[in-house]
Parts: sequence; C-alpha cells; structure tokens
Amino acid sequence: MEPLKTPEQLEELKKREQEQDDNKPVRFGLDMFDPTISTFAPIGNIPVPDTYQLGADDELLLQMFGKQNSEETVKVARDGSLSIPGFAPFNVAGLTFSKAKELIASRIKEQNIGVDVAVSMGKLKTINIMIVGEAKFPGSYTISALSTLTQALFVAGGVSEIGSLREIKVKRAGAEVANFDLYKLLMHGDSTGDVFLKHGDVVFISPVKSAVEISGEVQRPAIYEVLQNETVVDVVKMAGGSKAGAFPRKVVVERFNDENVRELLNLDLTAVGHSSVLAKNGDVIRIGQTSKRVKHVVTVAGAVVRPGQYAWSDGMRVSDLLTSLWSDLHLTVDLDFALIVIVTGK
Repeated sequence: MEPLKTPEQLEELKKREQEQDDNKPVRFGLDMFDPTISTFAPIGNIPVPDTYQLGADDELLLQMFGKQNSEETVKVARDGSLSIPGFAPFNVAGLTFSKAKELIASRIKEQNIGVDVAVSMGKLKTINIMIVGEAKFPGSYTISALSTLTQALFVAGGVSEIGSLREIKVKRAGAEVANFDLYKLLMHGDSTGDVFLKHGDVVFISPVKSAVEISGEVQRPAIYEVLQNETVVDVVKMAGGSKAGAFPRKVVVERFNDENVRELLNLDLTAVGHSSVLAKNGDVIRIGQTSKRVKHVVTVAGAVVRPGQYAWSDGMRVSDLLTSLWSDLHLTVDLDFALIVIVTGK
C-alpha cells in the first residue's frame, strides 16, 4: 500500500503537473474566447449603419422642426407598419434605415409643408439564432439585431476543444450564406467574412478535420488547423514566420505514413520542390537553429586592451589588429613573445 503523501509532497506533485501542462502545445486562437481575459459586452448604443433593415419592435426617434417643433418616439408594429401621430400608418418593414428615413421625411413634408424631420434609431429589436455543432455552449440565443457572427460566438463561449476555427457556417432559410475562417481575422485583421446575423439564422461550427504542430525556431509555436492544399511553408507563415536564427534548409517533419506508422521527413524549405509539400493531419514540424559558429573570424586574447573576435579578410596581418604598442597592449605585455594559432578546416 502506497504511503500517504505529506502536504509538501502534494504541493511539489501539483507543481510538476502544472509545469507539464504549461509545456504542452496549445491550439492557436482558442484563447480569444478565454472568459478570464475577455472584455466582451453586449451591444449597446452604437451607430446604426444605413444598410440596417427595419423590422418589428425597432424604435425610431423623430425630431420635427420648422413651422412646428416636436419630438416623437415610434415603434415598428408586428405587421411592419409605422404609426406617427397625425399621419396615416405606412409600411417600413424590410426597408433599410436610409430608405426608411427618406420615406418618413417625404410623408411628413407632403402633409405638413414647411416642416422637416431628423430621424435616428432608438432601441433595436432582438433576434433569435441557433448556435450548434462544436460550440462551447450550443443552444438558442437572443441577441441584438446588430450582432455579427464573431459576437455571437462570444455569447456561446467560443468553440469547444475540438471545434473548428476555420469552418464556421451561417445557414439562413436552409441555404448557406457564409463560411467564415476566423484565422483571416486573427492573423490578417480581415473581418470581411464577419457577417451580420438575422432572425432565425443557424451558426454551425464544424469539428477540426486537420491540425499540425510546429515547434522550434518560429515566432509562435502552437497547434494550427490546416485546410486542404495548405503546405508546410503555409504553416510556418501561420506561426509568424521563422526566427532570425532558424535553419530552414533542414526542417524535420514527423508524420503518419499510409500504414499509419510514424516516419520522419527531411525538408529544405528554400528548395522549390520541398516548399510545395502539403501539410498532413497529425504532422509535427520542427525547425532547428543555425550554427552559432562565426565564419571568417580572428580571436585576439592575452595582454591586449581590447580582446575579442574580429572579422578576418584575405591578406590580413597582425599589425592590422594591433596598430600601436601604447594604445593596443597592456604595460605588462611581453614584447618578445606572442603566439599565433592557425585553425584550418573545410
């Protein structure tokens, strides 16, 4: 029977386990949804774009001025109509905000000559969407009508441990209207695929199909999700590129072969043929350091004022490095003895 561990031993064991977890590779992008650092907050008072489509429960603020001054707060009814006191109801559902402003202004000017109106948005309607697949908290959510796909992901806690960051689909009325690659936003700041959601949309997060690990002399070692036709060079770019001391001419890739047995592949990423090698699911890419040896160097040591390494050039003489007895040598130097060591090699 194993003896009980002391509190000190338990603390040491916990510390070792924590160190092992810290050394484990992490999947790039998942920390974006970390609740301990996220500052996400629901959408409040933000500018409404002119392309925003009006619907039931949207609130409009009207400020009339000119021959008469007044303020009205009106709401779009469930049938899509807008009722302004003193005017006949008219339909605005489905119109963009800019078109609705033009229609409201024209109706008021027609019936009240000399009266102008400024139209702004009040409280926005809410929409119901479904977030399914590999979300951390899948389900039905009620969100602001101005919410985008990424904001909906924050509401659902992000993607799960096996959820894809590169294949997030938006389905509307049975048709796929968007397939968002979050890597474009995280790596390039490209938010063009971050669409506005509509009532009844379904956000589907696919599971990860292919992922590789890259370590060594790259800027951001991690596990990266790869798509079809992406190469090992593409993975290096995802990792922020190689460091200055990297040696891309001898890159080692550990991968499963057709018999599901691990094997090693040596690549020279500077060669045209090797730079087009595709990344495969389960690959482990290691980029090593270049040699720390310095080429064409002369080392000066002993009773000299400025010891160290200096650049060598063809035809160099000792007097090129030690030009003055007074400024380059110590007073204790033995002028009758010096040693020159010549190291040759290929």
